[in-house]
Amino acid sequence: MEGDRELDAFGSPSIVVSTARLLVVGWLLVAPLHLRAATSQNRCARASQLYRQGHWKQLVRQIPNSPDLPANLLFYRGMALARLGHWRAARTVLQIGQRRYPRDKRFPIEMAGVAFHLKNYRRARSELRRALRLDPKDRYANEFLATVYFLQHNLDAAIKYWNRLDEPRIGEIKTTPAVQVDPELLDRAFVFSPASVVRLSALRASRARIQQLGIFPRFRFDLRPASTGEKSAPYNLDFQAAERNGLGSGRLEGFLEMLSGLPYDTLYPGLYNLRHRAINLISLVRWDPQKRRLNLAISGPLHGDPAWRYRLYTDLRDENWDLASTLHQSGPALTDLNLRRWEVAAGVRSIVTWRWRWSTGVAAARRTFSRFGAADLSTNPAFTNSFSLEYRLGTDYRLLAWPGRRFSLDSSLSAQLGKLFTSPPHAYAKAEATLDAVWFPRAEGDDYEMTEAMHVGGISGTVPLDELFILGLERDNNLPLRAHIGTRDGMKGNAPLGRDYFLSNYEIRKDIYRNPWFGFTLGPFLDTGRITGEAGLFGSEHWLWDTGAEGRLRLLSGLTVVLTYGKDLLNGRNTFYATALH
Repeated sequence: MEGDRELDAFGSPSIVVSTARLLVVGWLLVAPLHLRAATSQNRCARASQLYRQGHWKQLVRQIPNSPDLPANLLFYRGMALARLGHWRAARTVLQIGQRRYPRDKRFPIEMAGVAFHLKNYRRARSELRRALRLDPKDRYANEFLATVYFLQHNLDAAIKYWNRLDEPRIGEIKTTPAVQVDPELLDRAFVFSPASVVRLSALRASRARIQQLGIFPRFRFDLRPASTGEKSAPYNLDFQAAERNGLGSGRLEGFLEMLSGLPYDTLYPGLYNLRHRAINLISLVRWDPQKRRLNLAISGPLHGDPAWRYRLYTDLRDENWDLASTLHQSGPALTDLNLRRWEVAAGVRSIVTWRWRWSTGVAAARRTFSRFGAADLSTNPAFTNSFSLEYRLGTDYRLLAWPGRRFSLDSSLSAQLGKLFTSPPHAYAKAEATLDAVWFPRAEGDDYEMTEAMHVGGISGTVPLDELFILGLERDNNLPLRAHIGTRDGMKGNAPLGRDYFLSNYEIRKDIYRNPWFGFTLGPFLDTGRITGEAGLFGSEHWLWDTGAEGRLRLLSGLTVVLTYGKDLLNGRNTFYATALH
């Protein structure tokens, strides 16, 4: 029986034959895969060689037009088509590769190159951002994206991506045209220096400091290529600015700014950059018989530091108020109230970083009321003669800054703690908060601009009439509800007043005309808000909705004339308003 079958050393049938059979079967199954892999590697190596040698046509002929190709072959075919100038065919092949191999950064990078050659810069930016999500440190993609933004005059976005490569390094900083401000003061405003890398945070901080000097109504930074021999610093930085000196940015422009308020009985005299130290003396003189006002303010860098600025001012007012439509009470309407008020204040403002700045100050004020008519309000704290002391604190913070998307979101908070020295004395507190969003939908220029500002505020304690919030258009007010005019027959008190409010201002602006001397923008707006009073004395009963259009005529001097048409959606009232901004 032992000769009937072969036994191994353990008395079992031999496993040699079985193992051999399995190896043969496995080889027959796997060999085609290895052969295909080897063939694919050979084709990729051959394609790489042809690509390096520049044989684009031969490369396209050897790689079939198939969506099932490996990543390398799809890449080389797409690149060869691009080299031959067949941009749309190249884009199709690269798109296939991108869909099949979404983690391969080469496809979006080369898609960006194709889009760039087709002048589709928006697509180029999108593809490069996709590649950088796969590999944020890719040097070529960062350099390419920075260049695209630079060509579209978006300096902040370009520097953001150059900074990832420790660039751009600048050689010299040049000011054009020459300015009169003290060179040392201007140099301290720049948070960068020659022969260094310009960081985006430093550029933004420099802008904030220069703006705080208050003598440059228009300025910008530009990078320009350095001369061929300056290899260590491929760029120079230009600071281009219009400077206010004396009356303004020149005699003509200075007189235009000073006289811009003549239609409403106002002058804006000012002296700028005194002693070439960015010390400004600004005033307002209004002789309107219904609301006379004299305001005088002096400000300048604190200890010669552009990051700190002091401000001293005094404000005197003699105003007539008509509260017939805003004071809710029984009995005779209050139509001819007189308020006389003087105030002196001092404060400082500091720039901590490009995102954050804060301010603080103190103020003292005296107010007297007269001409109540038949209304018995002389004992109401809102209409009581008083002296007050106030401490003020404010902060601004940029929450979001997306230079590539050209979107920013700013926030601000302010608080006032005060005391009225009446009998008995009263303490009060005021607080306000603002969110301000700005978006330029186009990749370059400011042809279109969309803005949304939301304001909230509240008062705790007893305050006089002049400390209440006002929702409406009035030259001494900064909470515009643009179909509600703040005056009636020149007298204040026509717009809703109150203690707690919410206000939203949405607007779109479109360039209608622009040349080197002036420009005009026009666009629709939508305002909504509500304000409440104390014990029903003031406030609005309903939400207020205003819409309309606003045009802005911007002159080279920095003066802006604002023309507003508004419609109150609750009662259908139409309003027209004009004012000047500095």
